Amino acid sequence: MKELFRYGFTLALICTAASGILATVNSLTRSKILAQMQKEEEASLKELIPAAITFEPVKSQDGQLLYYKAFDKEVKLLAFVFKVSAKGYSSVIETLVAMKPQGSIEAMKVINQAETPG
Repeated sequence: MKELFRYGFTLALICTAASGILATVNSLTRSKILAQMQKEEEASLKELIPAAITFEPVKSQDGQLLYYKAFDKEVKLLAFVFKVSAKGYSSVIETLVAMKPQGSIEAMKVINQAETPG
């Protein structure tokens, strides 16, 4: 019985140290990960609407992104781009959907998913 408590204490100590290391690494790399995700999103926006020069984010009052407005070099509105997510079979699927001002869908791109193949 005494040995069981010793093993339990050792395991708890290892788990505490491992979670502390993970938390530290996460806090050190969070800004780099967010910057990389932002870069990938900007590249996906440019891929959806190659003629667009600027993408203006439209946010709600609480700062949450609603959609993007895509403009060409003459500052003419080309499209609206919505970031949409929905529950898939085993994960959340995130897409970008570009719509022309007339309301028709111009392009769509899956930007994040972790579904199983097949």
